[in-house]
Amino acid sequence: MIEQQIRKPKAVKKGDTIGVFSPSEPIVDTRVDRLKSGVELLEKLGFNVVLAPGLYNHHFYMAGTIEERAKDFNNFINDKNIKMIMTSWGGKSSNQLLELIDYDALNSNPKLICGFSDPTSFLNSIFTKTSIPTLYGPDVVGKLVEDPEDDIKRFISLISKGERLVYYGNEKNNSATIKGGQAKGTLLGGNLSSFMIGLLGTQFQPNLDGAILFFEAGSPKPGEIHQMLTYLRHYGVFNKIAGLIVGNIGGVEKRKWAKRPLIDIIKEETKNYDFPVVSMPIFGHFDCPKASIPIGIPAMLDADTLTLTLATSLVK
Repeated sequence: MIEQQIRKPKAVKKGDTIGVFSPSEPIVDTRVDRLKSGVELLEKLGFNVVLAPGLYNHHFYMAGTIEERAKDFNNFINDKNIKMIMTSWGGKSSNQLLELIDYDALNSNPKLICGFSDPTSFLNSIFTKTSIPTLYGPDVVGKLVEDPEDDIKRFISLISKGERLVYYGNEKNNSATIKGGQAKGTLLGGNLSSFMIGLLGTQFQPNLDGAILFFEAGSPKPGEIHQMLTYLRHYGVFNKIAGLIVGNIGGVEKRKWAKRPLIDIIKEETKNYDFPVVSMPIFGHFDCPKASIPIGIPAMLDADTLTLTLATSLVK
């Protein structure tokens, strides 16, 4: 049933055009060279790149007004020459766009949308409103040029070849089983704070029943990550999901004053639930691998073998 509900976007091939827009923070001077490097990499991979007219807009702490950013996004959605949309950067303002996204146009012309960090809000909202899966993958300014070669290859295999990837956790990438078992469900998630603040309790929240929730967080204090996990528990998220994947939580282990391992916090908050839980820091901010994870695709999590297997392809 889950797979029948999915409306897969078309694969993005060499020679296709990718549109890049700024959904949240502005491209300040220190990010311009990194943006150019990301665009050059996409072109080297064989894609054409179009930058949104408002890509460099600057409105206080945002990359333009809400209307300007939404217009850039919707123009790309409606442009049949644009086969994929990627975000330039993250921030704290992407959820402002949710009410203005042209979901009807996207329904008429499904295409792949990829973003990282703050775009978590509209990546999940799009799946909620259209049943079109999205990709929690690299943004053009930061993660694209930081990605190891292997992760770039896997990114291409997801968007161009429609491969059913298997993600592996092991000692080398510091993965660990927190609670054993297996689960099958729809992958949902991304950045933890953006998922919570941008989606929970709103019309844009995806259906969490039987889902496999994955999340990462950028450099929170141990108390903050504990606070957010407690909120998920209080909100009833843990009563609904089938499995939990914890990605890279940047900086927590380096805050020695807390003297509490991250896994200990996760164990405490999930101790009364029977779904499998893994720490699998193969995606996220800062120094970690840069795996791209689909949103809205059914997958199988085996916490005992530390594997996540896509049950179907992201694209058709």
